[in-house]
Amino acid sequence: GANLTSLDASDLTGALPAISGASLTGISSDYVRILTTTMGADATSVTMDNVFSATYLSYFVEFQVLGDSSSMQPRLRFLDSGGSERTTAYYYASWAGNRSSSSSGGGNECSYWDNDCWRVQQAFADSTSNKASWLINIIDPFTSTFTTGFHGECQLYDASGAGLFYWVRQAGWSQTAGTDRGFKLYTSAGNFRQNSVVSVYGTKYS
Repeated sequence: GANLTSLDASDLTGALPAISGASLTGISSDYVRILTTTMGADATSVTMDNVFSATYLSYFVEFQVLGDSSSMQPRLRFLDSGGSERTTAYYYASWAGNRSSSSSGGGNECSYWDNDCWRVQQAFADSTSNKASWLINIIDPFTSTFTTGFHGECQLYDASGAGLFYWVRQAGWSQTAGTDRGFKLYTSAGNFRQNSVVSVYGTKYS
C-alpha cells in the first residue's frame, strides 16, 4: 500500500480498520501493570505476593479503599524472599494536613522509629462512599544488598468529630537489607470493604 507520511485529520472519514497489537512496534514496556486485585468480599488484609523481581527497579502501588470502621488505619508490611512478613525496622516520618470547614483546618507531623509496619497515621471513615486512595512508591525492593525505601501520599476522610478531609505524606525505609518479593496490606480494626482495589506497576530505568 501507499506510504503515508503526512495526512490531515479532515481527510479521514468513516470507520478506521482495527489494528492488531502484535503489529505495533516502538512502544515502551518500561512502565507495566504487574497485578491488580479487586476484593470480592470484606476482608482484614490483602496480600500481593511475588510482584517484585529483578525486572523492575521501582514500583508504584495504588490502593483504592473503603473501610467499615472509624478506627481503621491501613498498614503495610513487606514480604521477604521466603514470603514471611517483615515485622521490625520500619523508620519513617509522616505529615498530615486537614480541613473540616471553610474556615477550619490544620496539620500535624509524626515519626516512627523501628516500627513493626508502615501505616497511615490517620483513621479512615466507616463509609460506603468516601473512598480513600493510598499511592505508594517502593524503591528497589528486590536487590538484596539494599534496604527498601518508600514514600507515598494518601487522601482520606476521617468521620470522627466534625469530620475531616486529610492529605497525608510519608517517606522512610524498611531498614533491613534483603530481598523483598511482595507486601501485605492489613487493617488495624475492621475490614477493607468489598471492591477495594490494589494495583502494582513496575518501572525500569534502562
